[in-house]
Amino acid sequence: MQAFREAEAYCGPSIILAYSQCIAHGIDMRLGMKQQDLATASGYWPLFRFNPEMRTVHENPFRLDSPRPHIPLKSYAYNELRYRSLASTRPVDAAELLAHAQAAVSAKYLQYEELAGFNGTRFHPVVARPVGSGP
Repeated sequence: MQAFREAEAYCGPSIILAYSQCIAHGIDMRLGMKQQDLATASGYWPLFRFNPEMRTVHENPFRLDSPRPHIPLKSYAYNELRYRSLASTRPVDAAELLAHAQAAVSAKYLQYEELAGFNGTRFHPVVARPVGSGP
């Protein structure tokens, strides 16, 4: 809800990207919310916001809202027919692609932590310093 509030309040264009399953993903549509939770828990769909207004109060405009991925990408992806079908027809290729995808998800999340100013699990807000004021 915070993302919607910030987008609505921002004086300028705002974009909200939302994950939504569809029947073509090959899941039981009644379990859509569970699949969305798995997407976030695996790091496939991290939750973050970027609010340029935060700069006016000397805070980092990038906010990482989801915790570190705590389940393997496979736990999310192989619930969906679109990913599971490759694993059943070409298991070696699927395993190789999944390993690459897992590495990409993990690297991307670390990049998001860096952008958000995380150091391990603690948040350190980025404070704007005037030019020439030192480190």
